[in-house]
Amino acid sequence: LMITTGYRLPLSLDVCRQLATAWDRTSCKGGVFMENFLTSYGGQSPWVRDDDPLYPCDWVAERDKYTCYQQAATRIIRVVGLDWQKIAKTCAEAEPDWIDTCFGSFGQNASVQGFRKPERIVVTCAVARPYGGEQKCIRYAAMDIAGTYSGGREAAVLCDMSAAELRGGCYEAIGHMLRYLRSTKAERRTEC
Repeated sequence: LMITTGYRLPLSLDVCRQLATAWDRTSCKGGVFMENFLTSYGGQSPWVRDDDPLYPCDWVAERDKYTCYQQAATRIIRVVGLDWQKIAKTCAEAEPDWIDTCFGSFGQNASVQGFRKPERIVVTCAVARPYGGEQKCIRYAAMDIAGTYSGGREAAVLCDMSAAELRGGCYEAIGHMLRYLRSTKAERRTEC
C-alpha cells in the first residue's frame, strides 16, 4: 500500500482504517509501518527523520500509535545502529503511554538480532532493566521465538534462563502466541 500510494503515509493509514475487521486494519497498518521503516527498494521514506528515531510514531494519530511503536526499535536501529544502550534510552524517551510497546519492539529485535539464541537475548534485554523495559523485552522476544518455531518449546528455554521475576510474563507471552499457533484448546494445553 505504501509503495502503491507513493509513500504517502497518511493516505495509506486512511485506507487501512476503512478495512472491515480489526485484524485487517491492524495487519494493514503493520505493513504500512514496516514499509515506512524498511523500504523494499532501499530508499528512505519521507516519513522518517534521522533526528527523531521515534517519528512518525510520536506524530501519528492515537489510533495508529500501537502498530507504529510495535516496530519502533527497527527504525531506531536504522538510526543508531546496534547500540542497545542507545536503543533502550530512545525507547525510554517515547511518549509515556507507548514506552512499554517500544520495549516490546526492542525485545522482538533482540530476538532477531540475537539469532533467537536465549542466552544472547537475556543479556540484551538486561540492557533495558534500568529503564523498566526488561519484562516487555523478554515477553516480546518469547513471542518472536514461539512464532518463528511455531511452538513454545524453544521460547520456554528463554523463560527458563530469565530472572525469576520475569518468567511468569515470559510464559504468559508463549501462551498468548499458542492461541494463534494451535487451533484447539487441547493442543494448546498439551503444548503448555
